[in-house]
Amino acid sequence: MFRSVTVPTLFCINQRYAKHAGVCIVSLLENNPWAFFDIVVVSTGDVGGEAAKLRRTLAAYPNCALKTVRFNPHADLRLPVRAHYSIDNYTRLWMTEFFPASVSKVLYLDSDMVVTGDISGMWNAPLGDAVIGAVTIPGSTRCSAFDIPEHYGYFNSGVLIVDLARWRREDIFTQLIEYLVAHHEKIVDADQDVLNACLYDRRLALPYIYNAISPFFFDYHPLGIDANELAAVRANARIVHFNGASKPWSHLCRHPRR
Repeated sequence: MFRSVTVPTLFCINQRYAKHAGVCIVSLLENNPWAFFDIVVVSTGDVGGEAAKLRRTLAAYPNCALKTVRFNPHADLRLPVRAHYSIDNYTRLWMTEFFPASVSKVLYLDSDMVVTGDISGMWNAPLGDAVIGAVTIPGSTRCSAFDIPEHYGYFNSGVLIVDLARWRREDIFTQLIEYLVAHHEKIVDADQDVLNACLYDRRLALPYIYNAISPFFFDYHPLGIDANELAAVRANARIVHFNGASKPWSHLCRHPRR
């Protein structure tokens, strides 16, 4: 099949998440034959034999190429890591180092998700003056922690469409690192906090179906959306994100899309 669209795609993992990234990538390829995915998988540690397993898995798919990269952030940086997060959460901030200068736009995906449908609408959404596209977390109370006006919302960083040309041109990386250094005590949700703090007004809000996080499927807290919209997100999700504790590979996972 001839594919005229190439989608540079980034995953940042550690050894424990390599096989889950494999599931996510296969689901992406199976449900999006319209594109060729130029995939870069980055890890801050040795993934051992998992890289070879990943290559064998993806060998059956003609609509992708795979590159694996070992990367370590600068040791002198103070990157706050709390709760269940790891240093790998920050790796996406260095995304310009993983793609050549000719790449102007990148898709980033977390590995704890499954792509269940066509994402061309998300990839083709015009970013305009925005640096990134991302999905708002409905009902989030995190805006106040970073003095973000509530109407902007607080977004989940597990799915990102990035204008990499603008990211380079405006040196977004330096802005993010400077914020991390100056406000490390505010950071709880790793990269997600700093991306929101610095880019809240440079973000295109993508439809919920492109990052259907766990609160859409559990009654954790009020989401501030009506029952019909909630039902539509559950029924039409294009990317199901198993964020939080209930992972589909965990014993007794309760997630309805496990």
